[in-house]
Amino acid sequence: MSEHPRPHSDHIKAKISSSLRSIWQERLKLKWSRERFFCSWQESIAEAAKKGETDQLELEWDSYDKIKQETVLQQHQWVVEKAKAKQVAKASAEKIILSWAESIAKAAKKGATNQQELDWDSYDKIKQEEVFRQLQWAAEKAKAKERKNIRARLAQKRKELQEKARARGEIQVTKEDKDDLAVVQESNLKQRLTKIHVKKSINYQLADRGDTVASHFGALEKLNLEHIKREKTHREISLADQIQAIRKKKESLAREVVAAHTLITDPIEI
Repeated sequence: MSEHPRPHSDHIKAKISSSLRSIWQERLKLKWSRERFFCSWQESIAEAAKKGETDQLELEWDSYDKIKQETVLQQHQWVVEKAKAKQVAKASAEKIILSWAESIAKAAKKGATNQQELDWDSYDKIKQEEVFRQLQWAAEKAKAKERKNIRARLAQKRKELQEKARARGEIQVTKEDKDDLAVVQESNLKQRLTKIHVKKSINYQLADRGDTVASHFGALEKLNLEHIKREKTHREISLADQIQAIRKKKESLAREVVAAHTLITDPIEI
């Protein structure tokens, strides 16, 4: 036997080609049958989906787009209706709040049985009165602070004068000086109390007349300026001068008393 393959004859080649052709034809037939089966199956499913069940409507090929448009329209309508409902609820809530505020305002205006009926400008009046009271309180506080500072300065000045007098050996603090100083302080205190009383009476009269806050503030400033001027004038007089003036006044009163007693007791010459 030879090792090289022998070439086929024409008859054998024809048989091989015919067998291969038949095999490929069978394969193509199987493939076509499968494709026809899947196509028919898809068509049946599409037909069933188109027809639906007994209680469903038959669908068309553009039904998806129609359903999508209808869904979008329904959502838009739902949003519009929700916005309208929100506006209606807001309007009703505002109406309820307005009526409630009006009822409260009427009740506050009428008040209880033992209260007076308020006007619409009562709030402004009460506010002005409150501002006026605050201004009065601030002015009184400032004056109290000023009086405290004045007392501190007077005490310091008195202490300095006493120390200087003791150092020089000119005068000594005696009981009479203390009494004179107490008299001076008492007179100053009476004058200040009188000024405060007059100022309060003026303020009450202005408040009863219903003046504005600006007029009250002007009156307070005027009183403050007058009070400051008087305090300044009073401070210009030294403590030693005040004590000396009181001593002179006491001496003159004593001389007058002695003279009057002498006139009464002496016999009348005929």
